[in-house]
Amino acid sequence: MSYRAKLRLVIVALLAISIGLTGAWLISASFDNALAREVEAAQSEERMALYALAASTGGRVGDRTEALIDTVHALEEQNGLSYRLTGEGGRLIHQTASVFSDGLTASAEAGKLAWRIGADGDGQHQLQIAGALTGTDGVTVWLETLRPIEEIYRARTDLSRSFCWMLAAVAAVGAAASWALSHWLAGPLTGLTRTARAIAAGDLEQRAEVRSADEIGQLARDFNEMTDRLCDTIGALENEMAKREEFMGAFAHEMRTPMTSIIGYADLLRSQELSPDARAEAANYIFTEGRRLENLSNKLLDLIVLEKQKVELRPCHMGKLIAQTGGLLDRTLRQAGISLRCRVDETVWPVEPDLFKTLLLNLLDNARKALPEGGAIVLRAGADGDGWKMTVRDNGQGIPASEMPRLTEAFYRVDKARARASGGVGLGLRLCAEIVRVHGGTIDFESAEGAGTTVTVRLPKGGTDDATA
Repeated sequence: MSYRAKLRLVIVALLAISIGLTGAWLISASFDNALAREVEAAQSEERMALYALAASTGGRVGDRTEALIDTVHALEEQNGLSYRLTGEGGRLIHQTASVFSDGLTASAEAGKLAWRIGADGDGQHQLQIAGALTGTDGVTVWLETLRPIEEIYRARTDLSRSFCWMLAAVAAVGAAASWALSHWLAGPLTGLTRTARAIAAGDLEQRAEVRSADEIGQLARDFNEMTDRLCDTIGALENEMAKREEFMGAFAHEMRTPMTSIIGYADLLRSQELSPDARAEAANYIFTEGRRLENLSNKLLDLIVLEKQKVELRPCHMGKLIAQTGGLLDRTLRQAGISLRCRVDETVWPVEPDLFKTLLLNLLDNARKALPEGGAIVLRAGADGDGWKMTVRDNGQGIPASEMPRLTEAFYRVDKARARASGGVGLGLRLCAEIVRVHGGTIDFESAEGAGTTVTVRLPKGGTDDATA
């Protein structure tokens, strides 16, 4: 089949389908509305009939059979409808017509009506509705009503027939219009289609021929520009995917720190008899780190998957937050003979507490790995002008100047042998830089071989566009 024939077929098919579906929906909606109004009217009449039955019996149903039948006769004369009155156990009290279907009363209860649509022997549609009346004597009777609704179905049939004729006329007009349109558009589009297929096959050097200055020519120019941008974007996409994979690795690495704390305190609880206070403290650390691990997993995964994920900043007492975080490494530092001295003011600053804990734990852990036994870590933090500043300084072996620009690269390790022995994979500082970035801050490093390293974190007030205060 030629391109022109396909274009004509598609236009006619889309026209017919769209109009057909719209017409079918309108007919169906009209029918449903009419039927709903009929059911609502029938329910109102059924309730009025039940009220009439209740009034005629004075509330006692069991010994007022004659009054019930007289009331049903009156309803038949008044409304011109067929009624059936049954008692408990399916006992027939009165029935006007023989086309009632059984089983509907099982769904009818006091205050709740049941209905169904059926057909009589001539195929005429009828609405059967049932309601229950329970007297003050505890006896229940059921009143069923037949209401003819064939007019609604006949109206739907007539409307559908008229719509089919209209649809056929519209399809004929659409076929003629599509024939003219396909001949007008197919020429320049054929070349554009050929170029598109070549590019889809992987030949990104192909470009569409611009034959005119009209919309088709503009489409060809836009198509060529799109192809140029596609070539430029492929490299950027590959880099972005590499960054995402890199950050996923950093996240997996980060999960190790809280798990180490959890395992350490759990081992302490398992292997030693502790005082109640010490046991409660260890259990609290396990619970806190477990919750932080859960929250951190969700938030960091959001940062990886969603480029515009907002980080909610909350005012935190930084001294308390730093002391709590430092306590998680207290046992590890004591075992290594390393002292941790903190000088923190009472500043309240907006941060994301779980991410800040991760930042601080990574910085302290990196400092610990760089220190010999008996070393010292000094942490200072507080307000600094319009911002907040934190420095973490150690007196370890330091970092060569040539290595400084690469510190925050994923998987990069200054001392590969030491990092491998300590279990590091070179993702801690990369993650630190990412956490500082989403807070809108900066992280800087100063170091000299043999003199130690100083890490400085500065956070502005209000964060960045990636964070909300």
